[in-house]
Amino acid sequence: DDYLKHVLKPRRYIHSLGVADMAGELASIYGADVKKIKIAARAHDMVKEIGTENMNTLIKKFKINDSYLGNDNLSHGKVAAKILEKQVMLNREIVDAVSFHTTAREGMSLMEKIVFLADAIEENRTYDGVDEIRDLAFENIDAACLKVLENTVQHLADKGIKKIDRDSIKAICWFKEILNKRRGDKA
Repeated sequence: DDYLKHVLKPRRYIHSLGVADMAGELASIYGADVKKIKIAARAHDMVKEIGTENMNTLIKKFKINDSYLGNDNLSHGKVAAKILEKQVMLNREIVDAVSFHTTAREGMSLMEKIVFLADAIEENRTYDGVDEIRDLAFENIDAACLKVLENTVQHLADKGIKKIDRDSIKAICWFKEILNKRRGDKA
């Protein structure tokens, strides 16, 4: 926590603590490892404020896909994950939860879903529809993750951004498949 307090602005630090609290709540409900999830949740934005030039340097250093160059909103999770993997030596599960907390991906683990969702719905988030997603998060984690992804795509479209991360598109299809299969099993 001292490291995060040092590298993050107060607002982002408070957000990181909020994500950790929400992730802990969700982990308790869904039977996941609360301690590991809180580590991932606290670390998820650890490099968010290092600046584009520094981010691009680290993208190149860690040989992360060039499509992330100049896009701090998507790259910060990938860069943080590489730092955690190579320098802190955290386990793969935590690293992946940090890596995919922004984009999501097909085949997400429970920890990845929880950190992704907690980032979107922690108590300091105030966008339209967040209360509905919070309620859904405690009932159906897959439906809540899908709703976050669909909202993100709509938000980007509203801003005129047409390029959606490939992992996000695959995640949307995967969550729809899971939810449709469940509906089919109940019929």
